[in-house]
Amino acid sequence: MKKIVAVLLIAVMALSLAACAKEDASADPIVGTWRINTDATLAELEQSYRAAFQAAVEKGYDLTLSLNADGTGMMTVTARGQTNTGSITYTAEDGKLVLKLSGRTDKRTYRIEGDRMYLYQNSEAMVLDRQ
Repeated sequence: MKKIVAVLLIAVMALSLAACAKEDASADPIVGTWRINTDATLAELEQSYRAAFQAAVEKGYDLTLSLNADGTGMMTVTARGQTNTGSITYTAEDGKLVLKLSGRTDKRTYRIEGDRMYLYQNSEAMVLDRQ
């Protein structure tokens, strides 16, 4: 009898773990921490934007987005030797990402390919890699 109970407990535990794995697999792919890939961004930008972006990168420009499943997150931007971090809220639906920070709203289209996210606004492109 003890063996049957032990086998049943093991089976229940295995099913629980399998259910957790399925939940993780179906999680929203935008959730996580993303950091700008400056080289890939330069390659995506139109020629007219490259010089300005390259100058910003040379002065230490960096961007990190941490997006939580509940629609909250953090954004950290480093520019000209100063780092600023702020709480954000966001929505992501049908390829559209809306970020809200300090009363400002930023709307972009996006796509995710594996561990890389492409953000577009008009002809401006930004490439972020999952951390």
